[in-house]
Amino acid sequence: MQGGSTEPDGKGCPKGATGQYPYAFDCKRFFNCYKGRGSLQVCAPGTLFNPKTMECDFPAKVVCYTAPENRDGNPDSYGAPHHHHHSPEYHSRHHSPEYHSHHHTQDYHSHHPHQAQTTAPSTTTVLPISNDKDIDDPDRIPPPTYCTASQFTCDVGICYNTDQLCDGVADCADGSDEANCPSEALTALGKWGLICDDQFDLNDAHVVCRHIGYPLGAKEIRKHQATSLTDKVNTFLIDDLNCNGNETTIADCAHNGWGVHDCSQEEAAGVVCKTVENECSLNYWQCRGAAECIPLGFLCDNVPDCQDKSDEDPVNCNDHFSVRLVGTGGVSRSNKVTEGRLEVKRFGVWGTICDDDFGAREAEVICNSLGFKGPAKAYKEAAFGAGTGVIWMDQVHCFGNESSVKDCMHDSWGQTNCKHDEDVAVACSPQNFNIEPDQDIELIGEDSVPAESLSADDILPKECGKVADDVISMTSPPSLVMQRVVSGFETTKGAYPWQASIRVTSISGKNTHWCGAVVISPFHVLTAGHCLRDYVKAAYLVRAGDFDSEVSEETEQDLGVEGIWIHPDLDKETRLNNDIGIVKLKAPGLKFNKWVQPACLPSTSASYHSGKNCTISGWGSTSHGSGFVRTLHATWLPILPTSDCKSAQVYGSKAITAGMFCAGSLQGGSDSCQGDSGGPFMCPESGNAMTVYGITSWGQGCGRPNSPGVYTNVHHYIQWIRETVSK
Repeated sequence: MQGGSTEPDGKGCPKGATGQYPYAFDCKRFFNCYKGRGSLQVCAPGTLFNPKTMECDFPAKVVCYTAPENRDGNPDSYGAPHHHHHSPEYHSRHHSPEYHSHHHTQDYHSHHPHQAQTTAPSTTTVLPISNDKDIDDPDRIPPPTYCTASQFTCDVGICYNTDQLCDGVADCADGSDEANCPSEALTALGKWGLICDDQFDLNDAHVVCRHIGYPLGAKEIRKHQATSLTDKVNTFLIDDLNCNGNETTIADCAHNGWGVHDCSQEEAAGVVCKTVENECSLNYWQCRGAAECIPLGFLCDNVPDCQDKSDEDPVNCNDHFSVRLVGTGGVSRSNKVTEGRLEVKRFGVWGTICDDDFGAREAEVICNSLGFKGPAKAYKEAAFGAGTGVIWMDQVHCFGNESSVKDCMHDSWGQTNCKHDEDVAVACSPQNFNIEPDQDIELIGEDSVPAESLSADDILPKECGKVADDVISMTSPPSLVMQRVVSGFETTKGAYPWQASIRVTSISGKNTHWCGAVVISPFHVLTAGHCLRDYVKAAYLVRAGDFDSEVSEETEQDLGVEGIWIHPDLDKETRLNNDIGIVKLKAPGLKFNKWVQPACLPSTSASYHSGKNCTISGWGSTSHGSGFVRTLHATWLPILPTSDCKSAQVYGSKAITAGMFCAGSLQGGSDSCQGDSGGPFMCPESGNAMTVYGITSWGQGCGRPNSPGVYTNVHHYIQWIRETVSK
């Protein structure tokens, strides 16, 4: 042996050894080793293990001496009565580069019969075998073992049944049976199965990645997966997976129960896991001594989540809360200490604050804490440059008397739906002059924010209510009564380009259709006021350019919500009176194209005369109590006389106000339904410009006799609309 290494003693795998080694007590058996651990295997019938070639061979080529049955003795080596020393030829053959890259040919199998079939896994025992001896080449690759078609070959050459592959248990000594397992599927109860993407979020994805050996967690989620794997595996094992994010395996997370689901084949969840060169996801913290990512909420919570416990390091956990203003050119872009991007330090980690709802009062709290008294101003959309790393705070609300921004109300630390292009910046009053609350602050650089206010005429587009020429128009009154939205006719994609969807985002990050809306400017949509009062602003999302709500068509534009205005007199005097609201969209706003266009607002001379035929649209239910439709549906309805709507057999005089009107038929039929609320009631005006006369508001049932749909009269609120969009 070279370098002072010792011979294998036949009792087990030498320390750190990789390869095949003789077994002292039986010439038919041998050790298949990997880094000092391995299994005892049996040569094929009619063969013996040859210590000269370190492989099973024909008996005529093998000299077999076994150790005494008393295993307490010092066994002899194979091939000679005394210690065997390999020849120089053996070392040159087995330790050369050619040996490492060698692939056996079919001729090899004919001369080495033990490789044609190996012992079934049921006869293979994995043993923690090792001793204190070293070998001269621990990295030597053993000759490959060739398993049967129903078996899996470990990297160290051991065979196991394929149902042990990717079952969450490392059967191979090197763990190769659990490596490179597909992230879309898992095994439980002896079956392969998929995870449904319902409620599947980043916390779930992190646990999935840790489960399959990627401690840094997930890089991204891929929903609605339909891969070659789902063609082979068509059973869902988990639906509504609900992990906290710090679990080690999926089995530690809550879910509906094994095999309980309501998912279709295209709803398989997939993940892309992080490798060591990746950083942690936004608002996750990387443990210092290990490739692990944990949610920020687990930092300094008195429970160690990192293996090295670095998340509970007293140096960081006891670090004081700090605030600073940072610009793109250094500490302050304009070389003023009084302005810059707002950053806070918590538990030793610097991060930014989202600009959602961040205004003058919040800015004043920041400036007062920095020693700059007087009025202050907040700037949005990363006016002083986008930050990196953590976004510590979102939805900050201050009363103005707090000593620190950390004392203001806000969402949980590190919980946000913002990106760094929404980092807020603050400009404080220098101590030699005051800033009037409405006074503009001159900023230096290309990121300066214009502060002049715009009027409604500046904001509302001049061109509106048009459909692209190459789209089949369905915005002309039909010659016969069309079916209602309830039982629907499907529109042509692009025929209602002003239609928008108010969507609600769940805790898991999945968003679904909630209400309809109508585009009136690049930054504003009209909807029903009652659609905007059930959730916090951060939960809402506006989508325009959609047709099939369940398929990405590359025409959709999804925008976050900058502001929400509900008419202040909603529900005053009677239920759903003044049912109108406006949503302001975040920058960059909607881009008008073939699929997204604004509706016109009614002119001062707009006529709501009975019999006027107009169209409604939406993704609402096709019948009372049923689910929303997948594609955009529409119908045409006549405006009803107010006297009919107020009659005792319909809704009565108290339920219908000046801000409402009815449309449809007293005989039932065409109508709006659940999910259509907030959607547009569009009528053609001069030049066939489609104009939003109404907003779908309420009704009794869907398409019932004497229960027509009730719509908000947009013309009645035109002054409020113009004032609101100017804010």
